[in-house]
Amino acid sequence: MFTQNRWKMAVGLINRGAATASISLKWADLKLTGKQVARDLCAKKPDVFDQQFSSPVAPGGVVLLRVNPEKYSYIINIKK
Repeated sequence: MFTQNRWKMAVGLINRGAATASISLKWADLKLTGKQVARDLCAKKPDVFDQQFSSPVAPGGVVLLRVNPEKYSYIINIKK
């Protein structure tokens, strides 16, 4: 996890297994509360998630996310 400042961070979800896995990231594990905007940096798809983010990750693959609190969603053009 890389924290750029108090309201934005990057997180990588890594699958070291031999099969596709659904990996979940709970906001509480990052000491975050409330809704967060998670943007998949490879797919360039931002969305708002409550409590956690889940994604299928290919074997040996990585999902790289940028996470911001929902109150800053205007920065990355999320329409409410």
